[in-house]
Amino acid sequence: MVFFLFSNSIPIVFAKTRQKYLSDFLIDCKIEERGFSDSVQKSNEISFEATAHAIEMLIAIEENYDEKINITLFEESLTSSLNNYLKNKVVLIYELYYLVKALTLLEISIEQETLNSISNYIDELSIATGGFSSSNTTSSANIISTYYALALHGLINKQIENKELHEKWILSCQNNDGGFGGTRTAPSSIPSTFYAISALSLLHNLSKYDNLDITTKYLNETFVNDNTNQENYGGFLPFEGAERALLSSTYYCSKALSLINGTKLNDKKELISNWVLNQQNPLDGGFIERNTESGASYSSVTASYYAFETLKIFDADLTFLQQDVYEVEFNYWVLIIIGIIAGALVSISIYIRRKRRLI
Repeated sequence: MVFFLFSNSIPIVFAKTRQKYLSDFLIDCKIEERGFSDSVQKSNEISFEATAHAIEMLIAIEENYDEKINITLFEESLTSSLNNYLKNKVVLIYELYYLVKALTLLEISIEQETLNSISNYIDELSIATGGFSSSNTTSSANIISTYYALALHGLINKQIENKELHEKWILSCQNNDGGFGGTRTAPSSIPSTFYAISALSLLHNLSKYDNLDITTKYLNETFVNDNTNQENYGGFLPFEGAERALLSSTYYCSKALSLINGTKLNDKKELISNWVLNQQNPLDGGFIERNTESGASYSSVTASYYAFETLKIFDADLTFLQQDVYEVEFNYWVLIIIGIIAGALVSISIYIRRKRRLI
């Protein structure tokens, strides 16, 4: 009995690679063969965005991803979802983008009639003064929907018309601080700046723009370079004065800066990578976005995608995935203490038995 208790006090946990942890987490978020939820906590909610992100990551990291995903059933489900979604009264451009992206990633062909419907829908969202609206029920352009509309052009091989008009509108959203607002009158934000730079990169080579140096400065202002602030050291804050760096803002800033001029990140490469890697959750292998308002901390496909894409900027070969992590170290003091407690329990048990016999 003593040996049993003693041997079971030894923590035996085997290390796995980051790749294995992440792959297992993504598969855990799969809802049958219909799509993916954004987290295990939302196991009944299929997200088109999470589905596209999960498929993209699995293709990149899982050699046998086609065995993990039954592509035939996914094709039926996603194709049906796309056709049904286009019949909705309200069609959101970003939802449509991720549905089409998921099908494209799996190399599933889309019928020409459906492609025509998507093309006509994009045309409906185009605003005469530049930019694109977010749905067929709105008539004003914003930066985020403009990016998704332009990116969707590429997915369906549709030529972008009026490039200069859209470029002019996007540039009109730039503020004096170098950042971009979601519209011409909105204040700058990290997400809007990321989507603006990404949209401009789809229209032209960014080297043609001479007004992005100030954007670089704006993005760098939220970088945490204070090594006494270990929780955030190496990440980007979502806005100046924020309490916590986020995977989303770190991705937005890192990606935008790499598009403008990748060399600007050379001095931050190791700090950013280390901070991102520290956000991987040892409990399930996903990455955690620590919400600054609710304090919620759970892994999600979206947060994992932000982490994955950020790390890819600095490590295109994905060597970070081969690291063994979370191996539990042997602790002799814990073992000794548990052994003493176990011995004491056995001694008490023997004493009680002898006492009962005497009675």
